[in-house]
Amino acid sequence: MIFNRLKRGLRYFYIAAIGIVSQTGLLVAQEVDLWYSPRQIALANMAVWGDVGPLDALSNPALLWGRQSFSLETGYARPYGMRELATSAVGVSLRTGKLSWGLAAWQFGFELYSRQSAELAAAFSPASALTVGFGLAAHRLQIKNYGQATRLAVDLGWSYEVSPVWHVLGAMKNAFRARWTDGEPLAQSLSLGVAFRPLRGTNVQTEVRKEAGFSPEARFALSADVGSRLRVRCGFSRNPARFSAGVSLRLWAFSVDYGFSYHSVLGYTHAAGLRWNKR
Repeated sequence: MIFNRLKRGLRYFYIAAIGIVSQTGLLVAQEVDLWYSPRQIALANMAVWGDVGPLDALSNPALLWGRQSFSLETGYARPYGMRELATSAVGVSLRTGKLSWGLAAWQFGFELYSRQSAELAAAFSPASALTVGFGLAAHRLQIKNYGQATRLAVDLGWSYEVSPVWHVLGAMKNAFRARWTDGEPLAQSLSLGVAFRPLRGTNVQTEVRKEAGFSPEARFALSADVGSRLRVRCGFSRNPARFSAGVSLRLWAFSVDYGFSYHSVLGYTHAAGLRWNKR
């Protein structure tokens, strides 16, 4: 018991130290550790083409373009098993004519610092094979003894259909390099990936993501339907090495999602969520 408490305390100190030194909120070394949904956690923290929900507006707004006329999603995660680092998110998407809209909000916080984000995103198809998305995000950061700040940032995303089973897609977070009041830039990243659908109900995606100031990270994810009600997911990423997996159970218009990831140093992260789709 004493060993477990000591291990938990060291993990907490390690994570908090990174956030305080950066003075930009809980980056946990990279923005990739800011989770939005159990689906993304299970899929190597990616928004995967063909397996999306409203919260994907926070990762690649172009993937909002879908068949659902209305969708509502919530998610809750406990990074590394620590209640103090719990995150929650809620999102809604709506398709109106030639536009798909998404609104999502995310929060994290404990006594040392907290962060909230909200993003309004839209996606459209200017050409038969091309989908483009853009989002306007508001980020609020509060650090104890340092004050608080709110900034706006623009996110961009796109997806191109090479064939009915192949897609190329990419996203840029904080495209215009917004900064906090002390001049420190908000996290800025660029990702490029390839998605493949070898079978109906099966999605495979790999991408490379580069965040400013950090080495590139490679990711791989797979999701597949098992029958009509169950979907299984798994993923793997490098730099740092992490494994993830999860399931989704469909019950009428609802989907119950669970996902976890394992970090070789910090341990497990578990997440759960609920989606409602009206077609």
